[in-house]
Amino acid sequence: MDATEPSISALTQFIRRANLDDSMNLLRSLLTPSEIDALVQRLEILDGLAQGVPQREISEKLRVGIATVTRGSRVWKKDNELLKKYFPRR
Repeated sequence: MDATEPSISALTQFIRRANLDDSMNLLRSLLTPSEIDALVQRLEILDGLAQGVPQREISEKLRVGIATVTRGSRVWKKDNELLKKYFPRR
């Protein structure tokens, strides 16, 4: 078991039980605006990869380095079945 799993489990359980406003307030309390932006950016990268958008195009559209998109691509390849459930190809 990864050392972070109990923490992630507690957070996801809270968010699952909480209403949308409380979940958003919790994330705003726990994360800095930069951390929230980074998470949103990662989700946008995964969404672009799911749609088959070339990495360079994702990089340019989101104004991030190609290495950032490549990291997302590695995650996509590693956890493909899980991510396909939440980022289906359109």
